[in-house]
Amino acid sequence: MSDRAATLVVNADDLGFTPGVNRGILECAAAGTVTSASVMVNTPGFDDAMVGVRGVKLGLGLHLNLIDGDPLTGASSLRDPTTGGFWRFREFLARASTGRVRAGDIEAEAAAQLARLRAATGLAPTHIDSHRHTHVHPVAWPALLAAARYAGVRVVRVPREPLATNAGRARATLSKVLLGVAMTGGASPRSAAKAGFRCADHFVGISPQGSASFEDDVIAMLAGLKPGVTEFMVHPGYVDDALKARDGYQLEREVEVRALTGARVREAMLALGTRLVSFAAR
Repeated sequence: MSDRAATLVVNADDLGFTPGVNRGILECAAAGTVTSASVMVNTPGFDDAMVGVRGVKLGLGLHLNLIDGDPLTGASSLRDPTTGGFWRFREFLARASTGRVRAGDIEAEAAAQLARLRAATGLAPTHIDSHRHTHVHPVAWPALLAAARYAGVRVVRVPREPLATNAGRARATLSKVLLGVAMTGGASPRSAAKAGFRCADHFVGISPQGSASFEDDVIAMLAGLKPGVTEFMVHPGYVDDALKARDGYQLEREVEVRALTGARVREAMLALGTRLVSFAAR
């Protein structure tokens, strides 16, 4: 998935999470700075998102959700028997790492979520990634690829971002180290290509996430774009009651909305002649 010119896919994660998150993402899409979104199909904002995207130029892929709310399938190894819903993130990782999550359950759940997104949009999803990057776990990676292949999806995220972009941010460093450990089990551009999938040439978005200087970080990222396709992961949104009940990343989303709809970022994109596309264009 390469291009000799610098090309950018600005992908907003969590479309469908809550109505407030949807509103923030759609405002950024209307501003022309978000070109792609990853959709959660089993969360409170899904129906609202499917109404909101009508007539909006936005590539839509699946944000596979294995850790929030309820599965679409029986998926017994993904369910907490006490609640009937998914195991939460840390429990999922612990169970997956000790052989207590079945790859077949992940594949079935991914297939069901892909089918739900396709039924709602009438289109094949442009790409697939996951909530909290759970898809790169060694148990999940081959299961995700199998479900995506069957659904005709050929673009997958490999969230490998250089440590050098952290600018001393300990949280970003820790996130990248943990992702690197998870991806030693097989998730990589090479393994994706070997399986017949494509991914962006470069990935960014972990370092600026939650940063008070998010706007400056975006502008610096634009100035440093490398030849090829870069996926820039963002999480814009507005805080609502549903988000407060489900996620700790709240006011930071509103910081992202202000930056991505503001004049400085839009002018930087124009000044640099950045080619903005969705994964549908690849």
